[in-house]
Amino acid sequence: MNIRKATLEDTLAIAKVHVDSWQSAYRGLLPDERLDRMDHIRGAQHFHESITREPEAFYVAEDEDGIIGVLALGPCRDQKADGTSIGEVYALYLAPTHWRRGVGSLMMNTAELLLKTGGYSRIILWTFEGNERARVFYEAVGFVTDGATRFFDEVGAPVNCVRYGKNL
Repeated sequence: MNIRKATLEDTLAIAKVHVDSWQSAYRGLLPDERLDRMDHIRGAQHFHESITREPEAFYVAEDEDGIIGVLALGPCRDQKADGTSIGEVYALYLAPTHWRRGVGSLMMNTAELLLKTGGYSRIILWTFEGNERARVFYEAVGFVTDGATRFFDEVGAPVNCVRYGKNL
């Protein structure tokens, strides 16, 4: 397996990982109609724009089957946080066929190394409060909830999110 910077040529494969992951992980957390409307082509357009705007933020995990994971990271986006010392994992998605195979841990290790090398001393991430699989994973790799919460309402229904953090 290899983790590398994403390119614009990767956008359709990234969108497939993203859509398939959301449709598997968030069933029961988000409305079915919202998940069923997700589309690889529209997703690829979104990722094409995002990678064009912030190419340093996106990485992919690939194996002999192709792209199996996507990672996005950078400075902390929280308004009240110090974005020069706190980094953030914006997204970490794996193809459902590769869950629980160690790929997520390798991708998180890569995120931590990249952010630490970039001068960050702390890393945070947000996840849906009801996403137990992700929460167990984040806790297993050393993240701890810090009490911060927020509502995320850009996904078809308001969902409560919790913030996790870890010193680097």
